[in-house]
Amino acid sequence: MAGLLNLSLQELLAEVHRRQKVLPKLLKQKAKLQQQLTAIAAEIQALGSAGMKSGKTGMTPGVRKTRAAKTKPAAQAPTDHESKRPRNTMSLLNALLTVLQVEKAMSIPEIVAAVKKLGYRSNASNFGMIVSQVLSKAGKKVVRVKRGEYALSGWVMSRSLLT
Repeated sequence: MAGLLNLSLQELLAEVHRRQKVLPKLLKQKAKLQQQLTAIAAEIQALGSAGMKSGKTGMTPGVRKTRAAKTKPAAQAPTDHESKRPRNTMSLLNALLTVLQVEKAMSIPEIVAAVKKLGYRSNASNFGMIVSQVLSKAGKKVVRVKRGEYALSGWVMSRSLLT
C-alpha cells in the first residue's frame, strides 16, 4: 500500500485497470473451488460418521488438525478406549453444600466420602484436590473453620454465638 502513495495519477489508473482485468478470472476460480468443496462435503455427508471413526483425516504430513476435526458428534457413544465422563444430577458445589449441612465442621477426606455417599460420581484421581478448589471458590457460602476443615458460613455464625 505504501508503494501506491508514490505513484502518479496515470500509474494509479493503470494499476486499477490491471486489477479489474484480474478480478473476473479470480471470481471464476473461486466459483470452481466452491463447486469442488460442495462435492467434497456431499461425499463426506454420504460417508456419515463411519468415515470419521478411523481417525485418519487424509491430511498431508505437517498440516495441523483443527479443533473441529478432533471433536466427535454429541450423539456418538464413546468407544472402548475412551473413558466415559460421569453425568451427575447436581453440580459439585451443590453436593458440597448439601453435605456441609451437618452440625459440624468437616475435613476434606470426610467431605469427599460424604459427597461420594450422596451419589456424586467422579473419575478424578485427585478428587480431594478438586473438592478443595471448589470449596475455596464457594465464596461466602462456605468458610474455613480451621486448617483443613470447612463448614457452611451460617453454621459457624450460630456456633460462635453459642460459645
